[in-house]
Amino acid sequence: MQIEHLSNETLEESSRLVRSSLPSRLTPYMTQMQPEITNLWKISLRYPDVQNDVTRLVAIVDDQVVGYVEWHRLSVDEAFLSNICVDANFRGRGVARRLIGDYIHEHREIANIGLDVFTDNMKARKLYTWLGFSGGLVQHWFVRSIPNKVPGVRITNFPEAIAKLDAFGVTYLDVEWRGKTSRMGIIGGKTVNCDDIDSFCDAEMLSALRGSIPSLGNALLRTSKDLPVGCAVFATKINESVRLQAHAEQVRSALGDR
Repeated sequence: MQIEHLSNETLEESSRLVRSSLPSRLTPYMTQMQPEITNLWKISLRYPDVQNDVTRLVAIVDDQVVGYVEWHRLSVDEAFLSNICVDANFRGRGVARRLIGDYIHEHREIANIGLDVFTDNMKARKLYTWLGFSGGLVQHWFVRSIPNKVPGVRITNFPEAIAKLDAFGVTYLDVEWRGKTSRMGIIGGKTVNCDDIDSFCDAEMLSALRGSIPSLGNALLRTSKDLPVGCAVFATKINESVRLQAHAEQVRSALGDR
């Protein structure tokens, strides 16, 4: 098994692996499952300084990409494992351990590691527990449909936001609504990614966003809090994830420090 940095030669195969690693029902709600995201990867390969805080690695066996991991550096001594996946035919063979271990062994300055994992992914949680991860802040994933479109919202960065959406499958909108300014994420041109409960529960604001972008159909919220009763009746819980943390030295020890 070889661990290499993502390259133009492994990019498309890695993208297919990522998109096939999660249930298709989650596709509208996850940035990494948008097919256009590979355009961002291509730019980061061409211009490394664009995302110099991101490291993408692949595991290769017999010229086949069998694993992928994406690391984000939050600070000099802290990293976040934002995405890791392994080909179904190669699970249980130490691929994930290599993708984690090679990175943290190379970057000895990292002292703390964080990650999110779906609570129903018991195999991954067992691995993370063995590596020394712990925590417990659970985030509930809620979705709701957006009511019929109405006018009224102002998007101050509309042209550039739509250009990014077309290019990368994800974008941010700078929204002005009733005297307030907020930033709203868009995933795949169909889902509004809400940062807070108030935005998720504001049906009029969501409808106004749909008035500007008719393709929008759903809103997503990830929160550790309960929804207000009046909002909860319109929401469906589709999943939940848990935030885990570990000291890097403990992970290195579990993997066999070298």
